[in-house]
Amino acid sequence: MNEFIKNTILYLLPFFFYLIIHYLFDPYNYHNHNYVPKEIKNNISKKIGTHLYKIIDYQNNPKKNIVLGDSRSNRLFINIKAKKESWGELSYGAASLNEVLNTLNWLLNEEYELDTVLIGVNFNLYNKLNKRDWVENTLNKKRNMISIAFSLHSFQSIFEILKYYTFKTPLDIGKPKISKEQFLQNQLNFYSKKFY
Repeated sequence: MNEFIKNTILYLLPFFFYLIIHYLFDPYNYHNHNYVPKEIKNNISKKIGTHLYKIIDYQNNPKKNIVLGDSRSNRLFINIKAKKESWGELSYGAASLNEVLNTLNWLLNEEYELDTVLIGVNFNLYNKLNKRDWVENTLNKKRNMISIAFSLHSFQSIFEILKYYTFKTPLDIGKPKISKEQFLQNQLNFYSKKFY
């Protein structure tokens, strides 16, 4: 029996060690402390797991006025926030209408005090074929610290934060590894087929 307990403890030790690391790094601000500066988390975790980062960030710091939508709504929010501090933003790149409505439903179910909700609906996202919905999965994940800690987003974020601190690598998550001209040509080829 003692051998079994010893083996179980040895087996679980790496998981406990990882949970301590996750607590200290807290890449998605679940514990709402700042051992790692928020600027670094913005440049790493927010880009790796946008939905999770933004939903937990709003939960930690709710606002009465909110912008929902896709990346174009996010650009609108940047202009609004420059003039008024009381605005929050839960816009996700290429968000589907399902994601926008599920986010609004979550806000209403959690009974956040809302004054103004600005929703950006773009014609190319408002269609029957765009059924993407990462919000529902994210809301389920955020209810449980273990789910967040052992998610792929957390692993990647912690790895990138460690890499940044160890090797002082530049924070360029999501930056294309090709020239600007090649990137532009790829975008034109892809979007011209999709929209035109």
